[in-house]
Amino acid sequence: MRRQDAAWTRQVVEVLKQPCGSMQLQSLARWLQCLSVVDHFVLFVYDGDQKPLLLFHTLSENLKRIFIDWYKDGPYLQSPFYLACRKSQTNGLCCLREMASDEFHDSEYFRSYYSYLGLNDELGFFVNLQPKCTAVFSLMKRLGRGSFRSDEIALLNNALPVVDAVVQAAWHEHRRIGGVSASENDKKVTETFECFGRGLITQREREVAKLLLRGHSSLAISQLLNISNGTVKVHRRNLYEKLGVRSQSDLLGLFIRCLESI
Repeated sequence: MRRQDAAWTRQVVEVLKQPCGSMQLQSLARWLQCLSVVDHFVLFVYDGDQKPLLLFHTLSENLKRIFIDWYKDGPYLQSPFYLACRKSQTNGLCCLREMASDEFHDSEYFRSYYSYLGLNDELGFFVNLQPKCTAVFSLMKRLGRGSFRSDEIALLNNALPVVDAVVQAAWHEHRRIGGVSASENDKKVTETFECFGRGLITQREREVAKLLLRGHSSLAISQLLNISNGTVKVHRRNLYEKLGVRSQSDLLGLFIRCLESI
């Protein structure tokens, strides 16, 4: 066995022998930092339509307010990682910017949230926990750190089985000690989607609003609903007028206020 292979094995054993949960995740984060420069780690579980469930992070309290508290208040609905989970993204390591649409930098998600994070690059390990329930272990680089290099990504790809095992163990430990899944604990998002604009907008306009809140463009909505792009724009204009908003960002703000009122 080569010396570097032996060192790799010892490091993996050191991670796996830690108690499941936060201690093992912290050990995993330290090991991954030996493979690549990483500034922040965040582990979210996305369970259906529900709010993200935070299992682990390495952020300061000030950064947590932006990266996590603000994110959970509504911007996550337009996150490429969340949208990928909604589409049943398979296990693997993915780059956020590659998963995002070509209009990522012009999107409301980028302008109203992501641009404030001060990040240069972000990778996510996707770990499927159960049907419609996926964990994303995010690795982030600050501005000035450059992007993840191809050799770093190759090493991180090799680490996938270890990340999968640790994240699965953290999820089972969370459930064992009395934690419940987001679908059992928080029905507010689904309820808000169902009643959003009730009495003001039509059912079709609500469908368009729901897709807009998830970050879809008018063209994407026309394809999803099998209607013309022009018809989507009419529905969009009408629902904006009825709800008293002027933009997709205003629509998201209104949705968040409705979410908080339930």
